[in-house]
Amino acid sequence: MAKSKLPKKKETREEFDERVKNSILKPQDDDSGTNPGLPPPPPGSDQGPEPGTAHRVGMQQRLLPCILTPEELHDRSIKLAEINGRIAAERVHQAEIKRDLKNEMGALEKEWTNLSNTVLTGLEERTVDVAIEMLGDGETVEEIRQDTNERLGPPRPATDFEKQGRMFPDDGDMGFGNGEED
Repeated sequence: MAKSKLPKKKETREEFDERVKNSILKPQDDDSGTNPGLPPPPPGSDQGPEPGTAHRVGMQQRLLPCILTPEELHDRSIKLAEINGRIAAERVHQAEIKRDLKNEMGALEKEWTNLSNTVLTGLEERTVDVAIEMLGDGETVEEIRQDTNERLGPPRPATDFEKQGRMFPDDGDMGFGNGEED
């Protein structure tokens, strides 16, 4: 006769916990008739040691599953929350370090590019004094580099400020008077 294949009833959480508790705390009987953890009976013997004759031959420690008490479970939950917080903080810290390293690398690459261009062209931009000279017509100015006396482009129309002739007077007052009240 064929066995019927009815679906098994789904086990509840309480039933599962009880089954696990019983399987961990109560040794399962096996066909040998001996207790788990003890050596098997000698060959040819149908039974284990005589009652009262068994003696301990040694001790050892093993890692075995144990059911946590509510207090232990609470302690582990607190430790888990602390570790989660530390992991989140470490991820933020690593992101900051990564950003800083990326910025530093970008600055180094920019400097490297600028120096490469300088070496390639033999030119480097520097701050240079440039004189602005009004031409004789009073409407156009000429810009002259002071380090090489080179003219920078063709003459250009003067601005209103330049037409006033007080942009950079020789007396050093920068065109804003001498500081005395009129």
